[in-house]
Amino acid sequence: QRHHLGNRAERGSGVFTDDGSPSFTNVIMSGNRAESGGGAYTSRGSPSFINVSISGNYADEGGGGVYNFESSPSFTNTIIWGNNTQVFNEDSTPTYAYSLVQGATFAGTGNLAGDTNPLFIDPQLPANAPTFDGNYRLQNTSPVRDVGSNAANTTATDLDDNPRIFNGVIDLGAYEFQSLLPTPTHTPTASPTPTGTATPTATRTPTTVPISTNCTTQTAVPQAECEALLALYTATDGPNWEFNDGWAQNNMLCSWYGVTCTGGRVTALALFANQLTGSIPPALGSLTALTSLALNDNQLTGSIPPALGSLTNLTELNLASNQLTDSIPPALGTLTNLTELSLANNQLTGSIPPELGNLTNLTRLDLSVNQLSGSIPPELGNLANLRDLSLSINQLRGDIPPTLANLSAVVLLFLSKNELNINVTDGALLLWLDQPRIANDNWRDQREPSPPTPTPTEDIYALPTNTPTHTATATATLTPTATLTATATTTATPSPTPTATAGTIQPQLSVATERGAPGSAFSFTAIGLPAATSFTILVNGTPLAVQVRSDSNGQVRFVLGTAPQARTGVYIVILRSIPAIGLHNEITVQSRYVLDSAAPLLEPEDGFPAPISVPDSIAPADTVRVYLPFVVRQ
Repeated sequence: QRHHLGNRAERGSGVFTDDGSPSFTNVIMSGNRAESGGGAYTSRGSPSFINVSISGNYADEGGGGVYNFESSPSFTNTIIWGNNTQVFNEDSTPTYAYSLVQGATFAGTGNLAGDTNPLFIDPQLPANAPTFDGNYRLQNTSPVRDVGSNAANTTATDLDDNPRIFNGVIDLGAYEFQSLLPTPTHTPTASPTPTGTATPTATRTPTTVPISTNCTTQTAVPQAECEALLALYTATDGPNWEFNDGWAQNNMLCSWYGVTCTGGRVTALALFANQLTGSIPPALGSLTALTSLALNDNQLTGSIPPALGSLTNLTELNLASNQLTDSIPPALGTLTNLTELSLANNQLTGSIPPELGNLTNLTRLDLSVNQLSGSIPPELGNLANLRDLSLSINQLRGDIPPTLANLSAVVLLFLSKNELNINVTDGALLLWLDQPRIANDNWRDQREPSPPTPTPTEDIYALPTNTPTHTATATATLTPTATLTATATTTATPSPTPTATAGTIQPQLSVATERGAPGSAFSFTAIGLPAATSFTILVNGTPLAVQVRSDSNGQVRFVLGTAPQARTGVYIVILRSIPAIGLHNEITVQSRYVLDSAAPLLEPEDGFPAPISVPDSIAPADTVRVYLPFVVRQ
């Protein structure tokens, strides 16, 4: 029972067989890259593959999953799916039984149709290979559960050392699904909404469910890691998560939704856009083997625990698009393996810790759309590998440090809508700020110094009712150098204005992965919207032909499919409400995606609808008029 992950070779990066008939049982071959036979290469033999998962592999010439050369392999209870190509046969006669091969439906006993999606928990794109990432355990609705051949099985346990046959019939692939839990129940309760209020107000009743997991007796991970996962589940209303399969209900922690384990340790936690509410527990600091922590696009509140500074193996930390407050803990400066740090679109205050300058492996730093103050620390000039620096829409003041001119790799730069000094006298810094990039805003577009900070009891997001407001539309011109300049016109609106209510989810739009190659599909999630409301999608100011509609929870999910010939650059995505009875104020939320030929090709996220095509006639950062909404209070 073996993992064959993240390898690179000329042939058979996952496994290579020659003149033999070995048997592979309960094996996963994923994230491998080769010239031929990314997952497996069989040559002049008759190897057997029983309960093997071959996915996320890449081959340049053929057989991303399997390359067979003058061989007669047999595949039983096996999944070959999600590779850049699946099987290539050169003078070979493979046989299949009780198996799934993407794109092919074979005659024989028990084989599944080639268009069947096995619903792995977290499959990886083959373009990402070589990689150790991915979770190839099965979701509870997977169609490859309980459809295999028990007679082919020769082992008592699966790759996780769980019972190999559960629920009477064996599953396909290396992992046996262990339990089926009821679908999580959400109980939104509508709050009284004043006339003219555009933002929905909803509360969710926390649910108490008995915890069946025993951290003392379970053997999947160390006890401290088990306790940390349960602390997160309890602190963030786990019973009401959108997906919570397995959580707190059994001892198979590595099969829980969003949890990835390697070598008996929790190495990744992916719970983004999953309706987590509450605060991040400091106990997460016990997950010291974590390499990826993605809790973005939820409704998390409170502060970022300094205990996260103990996660020194992290390469990705994404807490964006929540409602986190207080300052950024300097302890994050100890996470020197980080390549991506995103804390954008929260309510963080205080200054940017100079300790972040220690994160010299960072390629992306996004602290935009917060309430950060003080000056930009010159230590950020140490981040020599940085490609994306986003500090816009904060309250940063003072001079832009000349050390930023050291960041020669930056191709995405966003500094606008702060209170920075635009009178730059350092020649090297000025040249760096004005140089052409894939995208940047107009760094000279700074705000006047902000008024005194409101008292803690004042809601700085609330607009007083019966107070005249101006709803403004900013007309932005993206120049050929992708510099964003904006002018604004205002029109008086006498109607009552929205007020922030305790428990209200602020409307927001986020993208699962921001950067992809032309031809990618970008998956977007909007939350905090009015329920059952239609919205128009605009890309760089151009409305698409298809409209979307929010569900009863005020959520919208959609996918934008780009054309392979689409031009590289930044594309601003706006979701704008269509006026309806009872909706007196326009709701508009905004995000973006970046087409970059050096980025991987993105597929739609699981559970999202079919892609909406973006015409390739829509230009990127090239003289595009984009309408950006904002509200000005008198």
